[in-house]
Amino acid sequence: MKFPIDLCNSDIANELNKNKDQIETWMLPHVKDLIIPKYAIQECIKSLAREIHKKYKRSNKILVLICILKGANRFTNDITNCLNILNNGDDYLEYQVEFIRIKSRINTDISKNVEIISLLDENNLKEKNLLIIEDIIDSGTSLMHSKNYLDNLNIPFEVVTLVSKVEDPNLLKLNNVTYYGFAVPKDAFIVGYGLDYNQKFRNLDNIVTLTEKSINEFKKK
Repeated sequence: MKFPIDLCNSDIANELNKNKDQIETWMLPHVKDLIIPKYAIQECIKSLAREIHKKYKRSNKILVLICILKGANRFTNDITNCLNILNNGDDYLEYQVEFIRIKSRINTDISKNVEIISLLDENNLKEKNLLIIEDIIDSGTSLMHSKNYLDNLNIPFEVVTLVSKVEDPNLLKLNNVTYYGFAVPKDAFIVGYGLDYNQKFRNLDNIVTLTEKSINEFKKK
């Protein structure tokens, strides 16, 4: 598979949607469509990790992976597992992991009131390469706040995200997004593999859309 994969292309999206046998049995009543099957997610992570490892191993600086909680926690763990496998001999890449927590969504709506809880050791970021790890770039609200936070520290950084809903590639470049795995339609509300709906469905191995019935069932009143 070659990444990034454009799931706004209906032919590609329909091909991946054929793998519904990979969906957890208990989850089937809640699923409208399978958007990204788990095998494609894992192939994507391996590809992204190879790109990251290849680029940053050339630097004499330590790489700091900044995980955006809670959504990107699983993605970060899988990326680091792949980096560990790639680390051997002269190809060793030294890295560390730091965390920022951002809350910006209630039900299917993105809140304008973004709460940032920085868990970073700012002194640990100096003279190092920084890579923000996001699960999804949707409206760009949470990324913008992360970007502003790091810009205020006057430290350059890049961004990797598993999923992007940004339609204009130039906006990705403006926000330092160097790597992404999948482009999905802007109106697709997706859950699974770190993406949640009111703290539910985050631990799914696949990324799916929910039925209207399930959206209403688990909506916060």
